[in-house]
Amino acid sequence: MSFRRTPLTLFSRGIAVPAAVVAVLGLLAAPEFLGAGELAAAPARDAGDPDHDGLQNRQETVLGTNPFQADTDADGFSDLEEVARKTSPLYPQSVPQGNRMQLGMSCRGGDNELHALIAIYLPNGDLRDKTFQAGFLVNGRVVTLREGYLGSHATLVMHDAATPGAKIATVDLPISPRMVQSYGDISLFATLGSAADGVVQAADSIHLIAFGQTIVLQVQTSMLMGASLQSGGTGHQTGGAGTGHVGSIYIPLSTGSDQTGWISGQVCVQQTALIGTSGAMITQEVVSAECQDGWDGFCPASCSATVGNTYTTVDPVGLIGG
Repeated sequence: MSFRRTPLTLFSRGIAVPAAVVAVLGLLAAPEFLGAGELAAAPARDAGDPDHDGLQNRQETVLGTNPFQADTDADGFSDLEEVARKTSPLYPQSVPQGNRMQLGMSCRGGDNELHALIAIYLPNGDLRDKTFQAGFLVNGRVVTLREGYLGSHATLVMHDAATPGAKIATVDLPISPRMVQSYGDISLFATLGSAADGVVQAADSIHLIAFGQTIVLQVQTSMLMGASLQSGGTGHQTGGAGTGHVGSIYIPLSTGSDQTGWISGQVCVQQTALIGTSGAMITQEVVSAECQDGWDGFCPASCSATVGNTYTTVDPVGLIGG
């Protein structure tokens, strides 16, 4: 089942969209969109997803997963389910624990636009008793997308999970690259909670940064769990608990943009330090950055020049329980 798809107008017509245009309203994932018959819909199957795991090929490239194998690490959980449940789809030692509602996010490029992926793990397979919200942190201001916008622009598909009766809901939300290029960076967040009490039980966020015409997804090491980060380098978390130092890498999102001057076989590896918090917003400073070898990726020549930059993102932990 999918929401009605229409041309992306809100963020494609222009960049300086007044926040008032995007009313601060959450989406109640309930009768208007999620009738009982619709919830039983099968996952979409097309040439862009040959292993039928719910992840488009370009999304699998971003994640580093096998587009022809639904469970890349053969641990019994599909790549999509591991995204939703925030474990690594690349390493069989990293598997989901428990059976609680969870939400994970990523992003991919398209021919002309970006596509944010919001993957929701539902232990009881039901969205009708949940509240869902999505929005942006743009230029220090939180803008929550209204119900009507999500209903007309996002695409919802239900997928089977490993546990019988459980489901994974995917929400595909198109984003204009011009929006990221205009502001330099944006964060997108999503939350899921109980409709009965309104308490947020699961949340996640992603951070997008513009390097000229190329948009990158900033991925922290907690999402990677890869041997390259575990073995050392500036990309791993250092200093032990309490230091506030976090490592991340940049993953280019192809939108037909020119990556002239980017170094092949490397990625931009950063280390950041927490310098401030305000509610669910956290501000960090880049304390080291360099292109590192041994990666199937690309690194901008300006990677090291990002040292000293500061940016503000949404902390998913700060959204839970609100």
